[in-house]
Amino acid sequence: MKFINFLKLSVVTVFSCITFSACDDIVKEPEAETSVPTVVTGAVSDVTDDSATASITITSDGGAPITVCGIVWDQEPNPTEDLPTKVTFDGTEETYVGQLTDLDASTTYYYRAYAINEVGIAYGEEYSFTTGIETTMSVEVNGIAIELVLVEGGTFTMGATPDLIALAQYDSDELPTHEVTLDTYYMAKYEVTQALWIEIMGTNPSQIVRDNNCPVDGMSYLQCLQFIEKLNERTGLYFNLPTEAQWEYAARGGNKSQGFLYSGSNDATEVGWVEENMSAFGQHPGGEKAPNELGIYDMTGNVNEWCRDVYAAYPEGPQVNPKGPKPSGSSAVYVVRGGSFLVESARWCRNTKRISYPENYAQMDIGLRLVLRDPASGPEPEEPEPVISAPVVVTGEVSDIRENSATASMSITSDGGAAVTVCGIVWDDEPNPTEDLATKITFDGTEVNYTCQLTGLSAGTTYYYRAYATNEAGTAYGDEYSFTTVALPSESTMSVDVNGITIDLILVEGGTFTMGATDDLIALASCQDDELPAHEVTLDSYYMGKYEVTQELWIEIMGSNPSMMIKNNECPVDGMTYLQCLEFITKLNERTGMQFSLPTEAQWEYAARGGNKSQGFLYSGSNDATEVGWVAENMAAFGQHPGGEKAPNELGIYDMTGNLNEWCLDFYGPYPEEPQTNPAGAEQNEYTLHVVRGGAFHNDSLGWCRNTRRQSYPENYAVLDIGLRLVLNI
Repeated sequence: MKFINFLKLSVVTVFSCITFSACDDIVKEPEAETSVPTVVTGAVSDVTDDSATASITITSDGGAPITVCGIVWDQEPNPTEDLPTKVTFDGTEETYVGQLTDLDASTTYYYRAYAINEVGIAYGEEYSFTTGIETTMSVEVNGIAIELVLVEGGTFTMGATPDLIALAQYDSDELPTHEVTLDTYYMAKYEVTQALWIEIMGTNPSQIVRDNNCPVDGMSYLQCLQFIEKLNERTGLYFNLPTEAQWEYAARGGNKSQGFLYSGSNDATEVGWVEENMSAFGQHPGGEKAPNELGIYDMTGNVNEWCRDVYAAYPEGPQVNPKGPKPSGSSAVYVVRGGSFLVESARWCRNTKRISYPENYAQMDIGLRLVLRDPASGPEPEEPEPVISAPVVVTGEVSDIRENSATASMSITSDGGAAVTVCGIVWDDEPNPTEDLATKITFDGTEVNYTCQLTGLSAGTTYYYRAYATNEAGTAYGDEYSFTTVALPSESTMSVDVNGITIDLILVEGGTFTMGATDDLIALASCQDDELPAHEVTLDSYYMGKYEVTQELWIEIMGSNPSMMIKNNECPVDGMTYLQCLEFITKLNERTGMQFSLPTEAQWEYAARGGNKSQGFLYSGSNDATEVGWVAENMAAFGQHPGGEKAPNELGIYDMTGNLNEWCLDFYGPYPEEPQTNPAGAEQNEYTLHVVRGGAFHNDSLGWCRNTRRQSYPENYAVLDIGLRLVLNI
């Protein structure tokens, strides 16, 4: 009760102060409580072999100024700010970004942000990262340096690729070319020297002793393995002979390859000691010739180099870190690469050239070069015998569904332990489609993810589809899904009235056709270069104007007539630029509430050919231009004619041959080679040229009026024989 009276007294006192303004500072703000700051550790970025970038954000100072903040790191968890490995800031800002420097390569570090005020220190969450691999290494063995260059992993085509075949002869064992993917590794900058071999083995097997800095020679494959075993014992590292794939990838320049015939040049004498430039019989010290793209020397010439692999025919499918087949028999034959000072370069020293010798064979021009795994990764694991099963494949969701096409995707999540020989997506209008159907898209199985177009579909139809993949164990399918294509409009014709002027439209059902000068048309008439290459195009359905736009419709919309030939307002309008056509269509759409457009070049040609009713005519509806259009051969009077005086094409569309040329929506440019779906033409060109199609009343039909004939004019160009035709996209 006393507590309640006290409250009443306080209220009265405060009220009195407010009423009479006679009290000053009766109620004081309480002292703010302070605490340690609140700090957030940001994600690390830009990680290299010796540095990384990290950030810190102070979300609260705890009520007191921050005296210092920063990021601290260590190779052990829970680093604290008393460590010297830190970057500090003055705490006046909210966010900081700092560099973590002087890091060791291939090492895991723990880091966290911290901030200090008068109350104490606070840490953000701890995170970790691992630094990258050093781009170069040097390993010392009793004063003898083994210099190594990082070869970043990647994918390349191994064997006699067409570019190399074009430059020089090749052997059958360099085929088939096949895709190989390799992990990152180090390769020795130079061949193993006699000095290093003597240090490790105690003797020199070389048959040519000139200089201990020259490459060692005269050792067998088996002796190389003995040398490497002892070297690894001395160094605690994991040196090895390169696999044949590692050797060729490095010789080609790895991910810096410029496609040379030899290792670093198309002239062997620039990068190696070969028969053509042998200054003195025998090998030379490493580094006297130019290096290849990676900075590696003498992979062409000097001495041949043993590889780890048993010699065998190349596989056909893609490979990942291949090591060749397992040895069989009493004496296996192993690969040798690179050529030597003894041999003619074009025949023996190419990057792809393969030689083989028995494991106990030794010769004066065969040496070795070392590779090294990342020291942080430990020894190379033993490979278990593979257990092969069917692949695991995931069917992706379908998208961009249209009347006659859709986009689908697939992913291979496991190859089952064997190369995928083929994969794809199969579809049908019945459930459970299988890969033996013709309605499928196939891939070579060298990638993980694929996206493709399902084409040739029927409008308003439900399809079932699934992914599949095949390896030597069998075929596996992903989950089955279904989709329904867009249905065709119910009306095959349309009419739009504009103040009593009718725009008649014809439905052009979508489909797939070959655009450009196809063989049948080439046989009938000469074609222009820009009509090639013929290529597959898939289009959705659309409506196209039955006639060219008339002068009276243009006048109704624009208020004036640009035509240079005024005979009859029912004649097609002429004399307008491409830009004026766009202005006309904008105003027409405002009047009608429709979405008219100029036709794309593909829409124009498909309709001119007769769409899915095409009979393959040279002109739009006939092989005789005079039956379907006004052209030079039947020009009754100079100028255009009203639409519909000649026969229509297969779709019931008039005057797509002759009368007037017609602007198309596309910029003019070369045709692509690959299939296209609803193409919009080339990118904008220097002269803003746009496509014109169809020919005109004064044009020779064969030269100018064919369905595939292309013309182009600047967007601000106007002439008396160019008009327009409308499309209405659905």
